[in-house]
Amino acid sequence: MRWHVALLTLLVIVAGGLFGRHLYLRGRGSSEGFFESVAGLFHSSPPPPAPATEPRPPGKKPAGEEPSAKKVPEKKSEGTPAAGKFPTAPDQPRVDPEVLRARLAEARSAYAEGRFADVSKGLDLILASAGADPALRSLAEEAARLAARGRVFASILDGVTIDAPPDGKTIHRVTLENGNTLFAVRAETAGDMVKIETDTGIKFEWEAARLRLSPVTIEEYRKEKRAEFEKGIQGMDRKNYVELYRAARQAYRRGFAERAGGILEEALAVPGSETLLTFFARASDPSLVRAWQVAAGRAAPFEDLAAVAPKEAPQAIETAPDTKPKTGGATKTGGATPPAAPPDSLAAATTRIGEGIRWYRRSLDSDGEEADKDLKKAIAELDEARRILDRVVIERPELRAEVERRIGEIQILRVDCHKRLGFGL
Repeated sequence: MRWHVALLTLLVIVAGGLFGRHLYLRGRGSSEGFFESVAGLFHSSPPPPAPATEPRPPGKKPAGEEPSAKKVPEKKSEGTPAAGKFPTAPDQPRVDPEVLRARLAEARSAYAEGRFADVSKGLDLILASAGADPALRSLAEEAARLAARGRVFASILDGVTIDAPPDGKTIHRVTLENGNTLFAVRAETAGDMVKIETDTGIKFEWEAARLRLSPVTIEEYRKEKRAEFEKGIQGMDRKNYVELYRAARQAYRRGFAERAGGILEEALAVPGSETLLTFFARASDPSLVRAWQVAAGRAAPFEDLAAVAPKEAPQAIETAPDTKPKTGGATKTGGATPPAAPPDSLAAATTRIGEGIRWYRRSLDSDGEEADKDLKKAIAELDEARRILDRVVIERPELRAEVERRIGEIQILRVDCHKRLGFGL
């Protein structure tokens, strides 16, 4: 009888194991029957995947399922930047530092050639990637300062007309009987006279017996014009940023853009030289002031703007061709025009300063008597602005700081106007 009991006990154990396996598979969503579960014991392959089931309503659990902690889906790792690499957006390839160095080399080349508007092209990639790798921090800082220089130089030289080079033309050095020389892009002999057109566009006739013509190459021409320019700025006051700007503008106009950049670098070092933006930048943009400070090394490239910008940014001075105050009244469409600024107000003085700057700018692109006329008109406008400001400070003493700043700007331009007129002031 003992073997009967032992056999019965074994069958109970096996049946319990089979039933337990059946319940386990049902809990996983399998539709496998009990006898299929028994057959599965004799196969080494894993059970087939559970078929797709209808989504169960939220909060409802199958019978017999114990509540469990909510499973948080694993976040796909994007990896950490390797040493010497900048992090980029997940959908963008990682930028190799050598690529960034190549971009910086291109920007340096553009700056050295005087192509200031092209300097920042390609540097955005470096600036956007800055800060991830301390080893490349200095590269990003250099890129930021270079971009700032390119931006401010392009801004204050915007609108300067570059003299057309006499490429493709036969250039002659014209030596007059008194020893003076000039360059001609056209020299035609007609009888005893020579018709001459200079490289500056002046046309005249001269007796052939009183001059000597000798052809020169374009390289010789540019070399001599550069030497002539350098001689002309030897006595320049290098602490006067307006004189420096004028020399840079002249260099740029003559086609020596890289030399213009070198002179403007000298201007950057002069305290208060950001005033040039007020005078000569066509675009009124407060961020240019900070860009000038970054370019000059007086502000950190990645510092917050509020930490380095002046508490009160200089008010932009409009220098449009028509800056005369308009009197109040009705327009053709029925709307009222803004009233004219009071004659003894800061706004009126600002308008006068703007007119003075406009005439001063015109004088930079003029020659001889025309330039002198423009300078005299500039002085007249600046003097009137000064008279207005003297009255403003008496009536509005709280504006003294702003008035003194404006008077300083007037004095800088006035002195330069008189120097150019030959008064030696």
